[in-house]
Amino acid sequence: MAYDLILIGCLWMVFAISYFSQKKGFSYNNGKILLTTIPINEVDSEEVQEISKKGLKSFKLLNLVFFILSFSLLFTNTDIEIILLLGILFAYLISLGFLSNKYIKQMRKLKKEKNFASFTRKYVDFTVSKEIDKQKLPIFLWLIPLVVFIGGFSIFGTFADVELILFICLSTTLIAMIFMGLFWRRSKISVISDNKEKNLYINKIKIIKLQNKIFTLVNVYSVLFLVLIYLQKMDKYSFIPFIVSIILITFFIFYIISTVNKIDKEISSNIEDDKFIEDQDEYYDIFGYKNPNDSRILVPDPMNTGNTVINRGNKKGKILFAFSNIIVAFVIIIALALSFEKDWKVEISDTIKISTMLYKENIKSGDIDNIELLDKFPNKRAVRMNGGATKEKAYGNFSMEGEGNIRLYVFKKTDKVIKISRKNQKTVYINMRTNEETEELYEKLKNFVDK
Repeated sequence: MAYDLILIGCLWMVFAISYFSQKKGFSYNNGKILLTTIPINEVDSEEVQEISKKGLKSFKLLNLVFFILSFSLLFTNTDIEIILLLGILFAYLISLGFLSNKYIKQMRKLKKEKNFASFTRKYVDFTVSKEIDKQKLPIFLWLIPLVVFIGGFSIFGTFADVELILFICLSTTLIAMIFMGLFWRRSKISVISDNKEKNLYINKIKIIKLQNKIFTLVNVYSVLFLVLIYLQKMDKYSFIPFIVSIILITFFIFYIISTVNKIDKEISSNIEDDKFIEDQDEYYDIFGYKNPNDSRILVPDPMNTGNTVINRGNKKGKILFAFSNIIVAFVIIIALALSFEKDWKVEISDTIKISTMLYKENIKSGDIDNIELLDKFPNKRAVRMNGGATKEKAYGNFSMEGEGNIRLYVFKKTDKVIKISRKNQKTVYINMRTNEETEELYEKLKNFVDK
């Protein structure tokens, strides 16, 4: 049940982030509704509002359907739940893409039919730009939280396996936060008025205020992350540091989404004339942004708050886009491969060979200190270092309380398990799908050792 709830929780997090970040795309923001530039005097027109409201209603219904569908994971009994989770996730993303594309096309069709004016003039207020540049934090300051985190870890960290995993997780998150701050630092100046003071006010909110908030959070998080690592050092088998880290990261994501949405509303409500809106509809599509005239690799995503999209219009962007998709495809293939792998193979000849898709053992008789058949798996806390862990089985490298690093090949519904203690090597726990098969394997292993 706990495993199922974790999987469902992961889906809910994706749904929630998607909902709150994409919701703004169905309303007027910075001159656009559904990636379509609409004149200010036409925003409240009946036709525009009808498409916008229908799209938002369909968007909410889609999220509700998949929220209910996520509970299907509770009724799966085998490793197929991993496949089901990936299926639900991809079905959601594809459905979301089709839905958004449907209403984007409707809005652009309406724009064409009504011959809405499109403005391509782009104003640059150089005085405001210079003033904002003066208020930006120096780049080197953004390294402080990372230095604090790494420096603090080097003082009391032991680089024990579990601590290292948490360190990698938290440091990667910290780098991502810093990258977000630096990305926002390079945001384009928004020009919404002929009034310099008004432009300065808006850009202080958009760039400087948000920059300062992210910088403050990143510094606070660098200390909090150190506390989490210290807590895990005190009890390396505790899941509390991991749970708290997820809560902190989730809070950061939703805080940024909320803050950016407020900024966008502020900007949208202060735009005085269409001449201050840049029509780039031809460059935006359901896949993101494609503008060969724009040298930027990453640009803000107008449909997803706080997100960035890759500019597929230039060479560097194309490479990054392709590489990102390759990484995603690789992760999916590995996940599916692990899900389809049912049993580990055990061969006994001159050595004991245990093989799975990712792990292989080759145990010599002389390496074995002891082999015993346990009535049940030890009731001790264990943390997965790498490998697979579902409600049906667990295999790979684990760290167990009282024993340290071990290697598991265990079906959880089978009571009996074979413990193979080795000289100066990881202890191996292994069983088969049934107690009878496990007992048979034990006899074979025992005969091999006794020879």
